[in-house]
Amino acid sequence: MKKLIIVLSIVLLLVGCSAKGGAYQDSDYVNYSPSDPGYAVSESEMKDNGVSGGYYVNSEESFAKEEKLVYTGSITMETKDYDNFSTELNGVINKFMGIVEQMREQTNSYGNYNRTLSLTLRIPAADFNNFIEELRNGSGSVIDVNTRVDNITKAYNNNEIEIEALETQHTRLLELLSEASSLEDIIKLEERISQIEIRLTQLKQYKNEMDTDVAYSTITLYVNEVKEYTETSYWQRLMNAFGNSWIRFVDNVGYFLIDVVYAIPTVLVIIAAFFILRKPAGKLLGKLKKPEKNEKRIIDDNKNDDEKSM
Repeated sequence: MKKLIIVLSIVLLLVGCSAKGGAYQDSDYVNYSPSDPGYAVSESEMKDNGVSGGYYVNSEESFAKEEKLVYTGSITMETKDYDNFSTELNGVINKFMGIVEQMREQTNSYGNYNRTLSLTLRIPAADFNNFIEELRNGSGSVIDVNTRVDNITKAYNNNEIEIEALETQHTRLLELLSEASSLEDIIKLEERISQIEIRLTQLKQYKNEMDTDVAYSTITLYVNEVKEYTETSYWQRLMNAFGNSWIRFVDNVGYFLIDVVYAIPTVLVIIAAFFILRKPAGKLLGKLKKPEKNEKRIIDDNKNDDEKSM
């Protein structure tokens, strides 16, 4: 019985040791390649520059951080009253402390609408859905909404890890530089410090961009001025087609009259040129026809002479 207990104890001890070894294998060591966004300095590279030791990252701690979500959306709207809607839209943007990054307004001469508006907006991420809902409840007609959420937590955490590692290495290299006496060592250290500072600048700029994208969602808004709203029902679309057919007919007649007015100067010039050049052109044609008549007479005379000789 005692032997059995001893054997069981040894087996349990061996199982526990193997489980402990597996836990160490699951730990994540940060060692990215320089081409990766989350590039970190490897242990061998740190030793080559006079800095000892690598660094480890606890994966549980990295995932415990707040998730970084980027919201983007695209909205297409229609309005019958473009001017009032523009004023209303500006009020909604100001209400949610939005920023207009880009705006384009265009007036069209043809088509079913006259003016179009294209906006690229930055809206606080916390009000992303509220802003869209406010537009739905407004005077315009929302005909298409497309939203997307990207989780950039992993890229953000990797970026922060690399910044911290490079800052630690930068501090250590500055200490070594102050103690270096060999010109060759000084040159190597200064070169490596310069590389780290350039990389840190890039990483911090990338971090600022990610912070902005997380804090402010991006919404692209398209607004079309229409005479009738787009309907999803077949019968509603058919009724709108009958109503809009007369509107388009009147518009096309108007466009035709405008084209006629634009063409009047050209027509007048052509008519004037016709009356001015008519007589000279007639005389020139007459001269060209006379040689043909003379040639015909000579041919006829030769023919008659031939007949007489026979």
